[in-house]
Amino acid sequence: MIPPPPLVRIVVLICSLWSAAWAFSAPPPGVFDDLTLEQARQRAKDQHRLLIVYPRGRGRAFDLMDENTWNNPTLALWMKWHAVSVVVDAAESPLTFRALQRAGGPSLPIGRFPSVLVFFGDRLFTSVPDPRFSSYLTKDPYSGFGDPFGTATPIEELFYPRPTQILFQLDFTMDRLRGLETAWLARHEQMNPPPEPPEYVPMFAVADGSAPAVADPTPDEPIDVLQRWQTARQFVQDGLLYDATGQYTWLWERAPVLDPALSAARTVALPVDIADLVSRRPGARTRFERIRDQLGARLLWKDFEELFLWMVLNEALAEEQSTLEYLAAFTLDGEAEATMAPPEHRLAYTLLSSQKSWTGLLERITPDDLKWIQTQVGRLNRPRPRRINEQDWASLQALRRRLLIHQACRLYASALARGREGVAQQAAGILLESIGPRAGPALAATALAFGLPRQRQIPWLDAAESDGAAVAPLRRHLEAALARARPAIQP
Repeated sequence: MIPPPPLVRIVVLICSLWSAAWAFSAPPPGVFDDLTLEQARQRAKDQHRLLIVYPRGRGRAFDLMDENTWNNPTLALWMKWHAVSVVVDAAESPLTFRALQRAGGPSLPIGRFPSVLVFFGDRLFTSVPDPRFSSYLTKDPYSGFGDPFGTATPIEELFYPRPTQILFQLDFTMDRLRGLETAWLARHEQMNPPPEPPEYVPMFAVADGSAPAVADPTPDEPIDVLQRWQTARQFVQDGLLYDATGQYTWLWERAPVLDPALSAARTVALPVDIADLVSRRPGARTRFERIRDQLGARLLWKDFEELFLWMVLNEALAEEQSTLEYLAAFTLDGEAEATMAPPEHRLAYTLLSSQKSWTGLLERITPDDLKWIQTQVGRLNRPRPRRINEQDWASLQALRRRLLIHQACRLYASALARGREGVAQQAAGILLESIGPRAGPALAATALAFGLPRQRQIPWLDAAESDGAAVAPLRRHLEAALARARPAIQP
């Protein structure tokens, strides 16, 4: 295995998201159709679809493309929906490959850089990368990005097309055709209806080698999610990791449904426990990778809540590079790809990129943490911009409200853990004033998950109960924790 690059190139590598695997690879099966170029061209015409051609050369950049781009389920689904897609391999079809090189011309050096060609009928309609936006295509590919140690990374290895970059360009192509080829697009939509989102299969009821099935409480049993959480932690302490995996699966999927007060604790504190479990048992990683990948397969439908949960699980699995890869093209607008996203999506992705991490206690507390919360409160009260329709604005504001509650609860617990009681009360006060009494149980539950009960949390539960919230199990656990901790805790 090639050793990791020098530290001075980390920023570049975060954006380029290198894979750790360096062996030759090929596009995964099922992404491309097993057709010749002419057969694919005819099928695309018959089915009123685009023709996507991947001219595959040789080199590390193409291996990275196969490993990190074509494995993306969202991109694969889009291609199956809107296009007929084929690979033209330089070694297997040299004449066809050279014809594609001539079609690309000098501005698109096919064979040197990985590229994706998009044909409308017989016309090369666009490409990824697009020479209009990708000035690096004209640079010396072997000059690379130098560092003090004298090594260099070839440009093509840094700028091979990522899934989001391709999806942006493909969506942009469909928008252009909507204005230029209305008759074709109407026929395309008639013959190729949009697929339904893949169904999410709840894993808590699935028994396999990774975890046992865990049932919901019966109608006669009290719903006490926090008790289940304690049981899961006890299983880990006792070394019963298989059983703990089942309990944590249930907690991840069912906690916010059965006890909404735990919604913030589920995304702030529970991933810390999951990360610990995953580090102890490979089967637990397998289980939560399956949960994460199910969410990933649904990202094409732009459900911001599911996108956030996918990001949180990436953190729990120590695979944050997947999140960076997904968000980079939306937020790092160096080559103008992000301008193609709808405004509400750009705002959502920028919001989701505003924190270095979303799980666990904050490593350090700064004035910016309170400022971030105050900023989101102000933006929650803004009127809808005219360029965003009501439904999309509602989705964006729901995400903002969700992240506000999450991060305020996280800051509250972090401040308590570091003895910053004043900051904790400021964060709680801002949240309670902006969201209302229902935020009280979320604050208390998140703090309790980290072992930080406080007497002043009891009135918050009283206020929420007066507002109609069911807080009896949380109250019972909070009072028990306070009784165990007296007189060590502050009021």
